[in-house]
Amino acid sequence: MVRRILMISVCYVLISAPVLSQSTEYQLVVDGELVALTFQDSTDWIKGVDELLLTWWKQGYVFSGVDSVMDKTTYLHKGEKVGIYNVQLSTYNSDLDSFVVNEQVDGDNIWKLIDSQIKYYRNSGYPFAQAKIHTIEHGHEWSSQVKINPGPFIKFDSLILINEVNIGRQYLNNILKTNSDQPYSEDVFEAIPDKLKRLPFLELNEMPDVTFVDGKAQVYLNLKESKQSSFEGVVGFLPQSNTNDLIITGYLDLTLANLLKSGKSLQFSWNRFADQSQSTAISYSHPYFLSSPLFVNVGFHLLKQDTSFLNQIWQLETGTYLGNSSELFFGFNSENGSLISPDELDLETGVADFESKVYQLGLRSSYANLPFDLGKHFKYLLNVGIGDKRLNRNPGIDQMAYDSLDLLTQKISVKGFTRTQWPVTPTLFVYHEIRGQLLYNDQLLVNELARIGGLKSLRGFNENFYFAKDYLLSRLELRQYFEQRSYFMLFYDAMYLHSLTDTSYPQGFGLGLNLNTSNGLFTFATAIGKESNLPMDFANIKVHIGYSSRF
Repeated sequence: MVRRILMISVCYVLISAPVLSQSTEYQLVVDGELVALTFQDSTDWIKGVDELLLTWWKQGYVFSGVDSVMDKTTYLHKGEKVGIYNVQLSTYNSDLDSFVVNEQVDGDNIWKLIDSQIKYYRNSGYPFAQAKIHTIEHGHEWSSQVKINPGPFIKFDSLILINEVNIGRQYLNNILKTNSDQPYSEDVFEAIPDKLKRLPFLELNEMPDVTFVDGKAQVYLNLKESKQSSFEGVVGFLPQSNTNDLIITGYLDLTLANLLKSGKSLQFSWNRFADQSQSTAISYSHPYFLSSPLFVNVGFHLLKQDTSFLNQIWQLETGTYLGNSSELFFGFNSENGSLISPDELDLETGVADFESKVYQLGLRSSYANLPFDLGKHFKYLLNVGIGDKRLNRNPGIDQMAYDSLDLLTQKISVKGFTRTQWPVTPTLFVYHEIRGQLLYNDQLLVNELARIGGLKSLRGFNENFYFAKDYLLSRLELRQYFEQRSYFMLFYDAMYLHSLTDTSYPQGFGLGLNLNTSNGLFTFATAIGKESNLPMDFANIKVHIGYSSRF
């Protein structure tokens, strides 16, 4: 019988110094030969060695290991291949100051067991966990006893910002889950780049780093600020085919980001989309409410349609963050619609006073509406709402006109979108956005339908040109980037639209330019639209010019 001992350190087996990260190149030598693997920092180096050893051990090379570390070169040996048929697992109990036998498993499951135990420890404050294997030879077969020693307990200590940025430390700790005195977690550390994507006003200059000193982990972040507060204005010129006159429309958007250094934001927008028609919206977002993983959003929207009706919508939303890039949210919408010049004819055309209260449940990407830059991206949203709607009797209309109407009905809505961008060449990208809505109600009104049309929805048509009950909109773009956020584009929009009375398939296409400057983003687009009863007319081309100033 032959007894051999094998030491496994799945994390940080190579490093004994307290400071782990250096900016240099590391190499591996296996059985005297240099392998085609190099690493730019010690964190990647450690993980690379661990992954290589684990691969060998799972293949049966249980005697492989590290011979020595000289300068920036690690020397390893692969050893002979064996088969293991029986394994006994023991873990260290700090209270008893001894190893406790947990369970006995067959050789096929040994690596899954070791992986799960080491993963548990490295996410519970023990990044130096080691597994020590005693192997015993019985002829041509082997049995093993595995002892897992978690090593020293490590806690998060502090975030060290290499460059000072305009953000509160506590707010940043809440997002990254690196609060002081919390057990160190390797998964938490590795998730930092993804979680920082929730903060569009910050960017990473380089990957995060970590050092371990006296039982404490210090995380180093090299950040830079990105301007996300903005003032945007767009002017539209809409020709009138019957008079050859131009109607000047447009919108103004103001966004104040990272208020009080805590990620809060305030948005205001105004849109004049037709003669005597305009809309106003204001919203406030409060992430990590009271230092909890909850967020709160509040919004108000006002819509005036010429001399026909006025709609008011109040929105309240709360939710929590899921994973590294998604949000689960619950919402409540209260909408009131009122006639501006009441007339019995309004009821016949599907316009009336109403109020609705809808409860919502949804899932979406964090900051799902931010514009894409050069690179591969994906965003999504799914929102389901259910509630009640009540028709209100207007004293200016004969009350008998309401006798044939259902005054109290149930309202159900489903909304969603996906936005994706993928490369054709390093600078040529295809952007595709799909959005849609399904709306169910026994007494649907024109003044509660979705509004579609314009630069941000169906290009080639006037702002809010269509009233849609159900719709599916595709926005396809071919983008040629010449800077990180600057590109030329060709676009084609197509939509299936069902209103209260008919179905149509409008299309729009054109070309445009997004030009990122030192102070903002200049947008220029020309588009033309068509549908079955609205033929293409180049005299009716739409021109959109806008400038978004960032500060």
